[in-house]
Amino acid sequence: YTTAPKTNWIHKDAAMYIVLALSAKAQTQAKGITQVSSHIDILSFFSSQVLPELQAKDVNDLPILKADCLKFITTFRQQLPKDSLSALMPIIIRHLASTEYVVHTYAA
Repeated sequence: YTTAPKTNWIHKDAAMYIVLALSAKAQTQAKGITQVSSHIDILSFFSSQVLPELQAKDVNDLPILKADCLKFITTFRQQLPKDSLSALMPIIIRHLASTEYVVHTYAA
């Protein structure tokens, strides 16, 4: 993905869904994932894969990945440190301006 994001974004999309599927042990609608697998380091994945996508300047670039990342934050909100969530708010709010429906909907 890192060598050619415009053409290889689908591979990162697949990896994000695999992480979402394999890491959840228990979840609720109200709280998201409440227990995660010990085999997947959620915080490391968040720092190395999710956060850089959301920090990119163009909120309309690679919209499926942006939506994946916003979904990741929503799903794993109970697993992320509280100070990280408050620091993420300006980044998430910035995505409300996206022209891509799926991105601004997940950001909302």
